[in-house]
Amino acid sequence: MIYRFLIFYIFFCISFVNAIADPIDLNGIKNFKYVHQDIALFPVKREQIFAQSQLPYLPYQPGSFFKNGFIPHTYTDNNIYGKLIVYNTSGDTLSVYFSPGFYSKYLHLYIQNLRTGSPPEPVVAQNQVLGAKMYGLLTLQPGDSLALYTHFHFIKSNINRFKPILIEKNFAPFWKDILYESNRPLNIFSFFAAGILMMMVLYSFAAYYQQKNREFLYYGLYALSMASMFFLKSFFLFEDFPIIHLYEEYLDLVCMIMGLIAYLAFFRLFINTGKNHRGLDHLLIVSQGFLWVMLAVFSIIYFFTNNYTILHYIENYLVKIILLLIGLVLMVYGFAKKEVLLRYLAIGNGLLIGFSFISLALLMFGWEILPKYPESIFNRSMFWYVLGVILELICFLAGLVYKNRMELIMRVKEQEQLKRDNERKEFEKQMAVITATQHERDRISADMHDELGSGVTAIGLMTEIVKAKLKGNVVPELEKISNSANELLTKMNTIIWSMKSSNDTIESLIAYIRSHTVEFLENTPIHLEIKTPVIIPIIEISGEKRGNIFLSTKEAINNIVKHSSATRVEITIAIENDQFIIRIHDNGVGFDDIKIRRFGNGITNMKKRMEQLGGSMQITQEDGAIIVFEIPLKD
Repeated sequence: MIYRFLIFYIFFCISFVNAIADPIDLNGIKNFKYVHQDIALFPVKREQIFAQSQLPYLPYQPGSFFKNGFIPHTYTDNNIYGKLIVYNTSGDTLSVYFSPGFYSKYLHLYIQNLRTGSPPEPVVAQNQVLGAKMYGLLTLQPGDSLALYTHFHFIKSNINRFKPILIEKNFAPFWKDILYESNRPLNIFSFFAAGILMMMVLYSFAAYYQQKNREFLYYGLYALSMASMFFLKSFFLFEDFPIIHLYEEYLDLVCMIMGLIAYLAFFRLFINTGKNHRGLDHLLIVSQGFLWVMLAVFSIIYFFTNNYTILHYIENYLVKIILLLIGLVLMVYGFAKKEVLLRYLAIGNGLLIGFSFISLALLMFGWEILPKYPESIFNRSMFWYVLGVILELICFLAGLVYKNRMELIMRVKEQEQLKRDNERKEFEKQMAVITATQHERDRISADMHDELGSGVTAIGLMTEIVKAKLKGNVVPELEKISNSANELLTKMNTIIWSMKSSNDTIESLIAYIRSHTVEFLENTPIHLEIKTPVIIPIIEISGEKRGNIFLSTKEAINNIVKHSSATRVEITIAIENDQFIIRIHDNGVGFDDIKIRRFGNGITNMKKRMEQLGGSMQITQEDGAIIVFEIPLKD
């Protein structure tokens, strides 16, 4: 019990001399204890370094001036000297780890045994269990009282937090699990966002490879930058390696600036600002140049000076505030213009700006959304920035869907227009062929009429002159020549009629059939009755089809005159359901098998003609014979 009395006496004296440093009994620590209220600090410029013998005499102040562990940027450039008094009232040897918080550039620890009054001695600041050099191991024997002096400075970043802590050695393996568990929701959210962005990277690069649209390449680079930043922030959380320091101090801003440069390039191409929004295009080009200049200036200051204050103002004021203004301009411009695609991007920019502002406020000023729950994900600046990027991505995807739909509609319209143009050209080509064919038909029919017609007519006249000179003497050969000349003239007139393009109508066909039939039966004892439609529609019909229909009708009339012994013939012509119908009914003796075989060649020719036209011929017996031709008017 004597050593306990001595410890209390010593600390009474220490407290009287230096009342700002409250002693901590290690025997009262359960697992871990934050000591930011118990440690005394003395911040000085980076150039000021004190020897270890001077450490007990520095003018330390209470460490509580770092509110909520938030470190103002003015202290980031400082060397931080600290003093913490610990003692052991237990009967066992106690070991604890000490850490000033995240992230220390380096940590020097010195201990002074207050019982012996020996000068401060260095302690190696390393720990294989915790895997970081920002922890120092302290071991106190029963009755020991030590003054712990620290010398460290923070990395050049605004993510530093001053949360000095003592951790029991046996509890150390579980300490990192507690840290990671407290940040698990944020890590899961960040990894989720990084996964979504990587999917967008793959999609964008695939779209660029297939379509060669540079906007997809730039958006892929933007998504890759953001995904890398989110992944590294979470994957290396609470790690303490030089490469992590480099990332937190420098590379994270490089990722952000490069991503934003790529995003502005994507924005220009995606909505074609060079053509549709010239003023906005100039602003975006200037903004890209500004970001390149800021990146160069930031790199020079980072690698060639130790002045964090300038870096802080460049990163958190100059760059981010200018980016905020650019985003506001894009948002206002997007809502001012009546373009759906521009508004999608404006909404995305607005959401990103709003949540980035919340993230920046939490990071720079130590604000808390939920003060009663300090470990809540809603108090983490990273959460709000990641959320803003995800919402911006959703708006971009909505805009991309809209743009693809509009482009698809335009492509369909272009294809339809191209199809119509091709059809028009093909139609014009066919019309040219048809016109040339009609001209050729008209020329041939004119030549036949002028040349052959006049020759056949001359033959007929000459035979009549010869018969007149013979004065009643009948020469059978001369009669045959005359009859052949007349038949040839009739056939030739039929051919000329079928070839002439001006006759390519249903009306012309009906008129020609009527004219020929009346003329043919005029000198016979057969009474003719023809029924035609009252109104004949204007329908074109080719010369070949007209010729076959007429010749079939002519063949049927010839058979009636020669073989039916009919006294009456009724011809009905009708147009029904796109069918041209000719019904020929005579009151003759009709057909029997013998007559059909006898006149089979003529009937076969009529059937073949109808089949060539896609039509049909039917023969029935009803008070004589009925022949019906049906020909489709549409090919």
